Amino acid sequence: MIGINVAYLPPKTGAVEIGFAIPTETVRDVTSKLLKGEQVDHPFLGVRPTELWPEVVDRYDIQARSGALVFDVVRHSPADDAGITAGDVITASDGKKTPTVDAYLAVLRHSKSGVKVRIDVTGLGGDRRTVRATLSDQAKNP
Repeated sequence: MIGINVAYLPPKTGAVEIGFAIPTETVRDVTSKLLKGEQVDHPFLGVRPTELWPEVVDRYDIQARSGALVFDVVRHSPADDAGITAGDVITASDGKKTPTVDAYLAVLRHSKSGVKVRIDVTGLGGDRRTVRATLSDQAKNP
């Protein structure tokens, strides 16, 4: 391992001390696999998730109270093909609840590329539906 990506925007940039880093669990999983000589798979659904902040829930009248809010969907990705759209909230993946973005990413990280997964989503209007998507490898999706 060479290092861990970190980005930090201090208040003088106009940000409110925003920091980004690779989650510790991801580092542990990847490091463990690399030390065992295993190949690291990066399952890719094709959503850009964000936390479901109370202010966002109120502003956009989002019906879900927990989950990973889909901020954006990558065109021609497994999520796009499955009908997931910006504004949807991912509440479970393959039967595992995803109350936060970290929980969603953990479930995704423990999946495999090429596997079909069941994703439970709640749309902006409160409609609940289950979609199926075949995960691809993130390295093959620029």
